[in-house]
Amino acid sequence: MNSIFTQFFELEKFLDDSNSHVREWVIVKLVTVIEQFCRQIIINQLDTNVDIKLPEKLHITITDLERAKKISTSSLIASQYNFQNIHAIINDLKYYDIPNISNKINKNALDNLFNTRHNIVHTTSKQNCDTKKGYDATQQLLKLILSVSPYGSEYYDGLHGSYFLSVGEYTKSLSCYRRILETNVSNSMAHYCIGIIYYLQNNIEEAYNRSITMIDLNPKDPYGYELKGLVLIKQEKYEDAINCYDKLIKLHPKYISAHYQKGIALSILDKNEEALSCAYDTININAEYKDINLVMAKLLFNLNKYESSLAFCDKEIGINPNNADAHYEKYLILSKLNKNNEAKQCLDKALEINPSGQYLPVSSNNKK
Repeated sequence: MNSIFTQFFELEKFLDDSNSHVREWVIVKLVTVIEQFCRQIIINQLDTNVDIKLPEKLHITITDLERAKKISTSSLIASQYNFQNIHAIINDLKYYDIPNISNKINKNALDNLFNTRHNIVHTTSKQNCDTKKGYDATQQLLKLILSVSPYGSEYYDGLHGSYFLSVGEYTKSLSCYRRILETNVSNSMAHYCIGIIYYLQNNIEEAYNRSITMIDLNPKDPYGYELKGLVLIKQEKYEDAINCYDKLIKLHPKYISAHYQKGIALSILDKNEEALSCAYDTININAEYKDINLVMAKLLFNLNKYESSLAFCDKEIGINPNNADAHYEKYLILSKLNKNNEAKQCLDKALEINPSGQYLPVSSNNKK
């Protein structure tokens, strides 16, 4: 669902574009978003509600049979519907416990959207595309369907806030999450994302206050402790951060970012053996988490375990060949092993990828 909405939100950038080809493209994309969204709704309804009666017959083709080997039954059922008509959408979704929403949507705007899309695809005549009305009608439709589905009415604002956060539009993102809290003050993810935005804006006091609010609302809320720990590290209160993450790990032993961030705090204090233990705990939960291979390489380097450090460097470079920090770390390791020619090649590669020469901090005994 997230990828569908990301495409939808991206279209907002083009609503004022006067180019006729762009406007026609937006109309086609809006209908595609509606179609993919409705199919995902059916998949979710089938996967979460065992009482829904499955269709007695499906028009299965050879192509469908091949697809069935790779997708779920609910996905195959959803793929049989052609959601390119608002009346069909309303009627088809009724069978999947989505109530009739016909009296709450802009039928005229949606009919015009579907008709315009049909003419764009099937004729050569130029279309008068009102992309803004099409976008608004689509938005209204998506929000209404979400509100009567298990996703709930808060889901739209959550996705919209996440999108704005990903593109650095913090003010718009804050507005989305605050709307969620207006109806549900206990929504942990909304509080967390607001706190993260404050953190990214370097408003550390507000970020910290938000973490305390979350913990007060729910003393077992992992997001509250995670945010509090991030703030404490930012404030260079590393021991307090470690204690915070210890509480989180006690509450949620498999909460991966707690192990990871605790290791970061320990490494800053040059407690490399303890930090290494946290890094191994992180790997045991998810061996592909963030830049854990590079973290391992740095910690092992600090402990003079150069061959082991080199192995993790190579692993990181195998996953991400353009990681300048990994090439630079490998340069440091090879220098310690007196493999100067290979070391120079790694340094040259690091500088090729990142000519500024600014790399992640490594350790107290090998900083540039």
